[in-house]
Amino acid sequence: MRELGIEIKKGKNKRTPKKWTKKENAFLIAERSKVAKFDEIAEKLGMASYNVASHWYKVCKKKVSSSDQASN
Repeated sequence: MRELGIEIKKGKNKRTPKKWTKKENAFLIAERSKVAKFDEIAEKLGMASYNVASHWYKVCKKKVSSSDQASN
């Protein structure tokens, strides 16, 4: 790609995994509570819908595991 004069900027690549901020997490949770689709959320955040869906399932898994520990 570089030979063709095309450069891929790491910050602009939508498929690159990144750290999620607290604001982005809150936004994701709020949008999912409104039954927004992953594609819509991804478009607003400027990422691939795959990354949004993957992170959503990680957030849900954390909530379940923390609620399990609280009930013990």
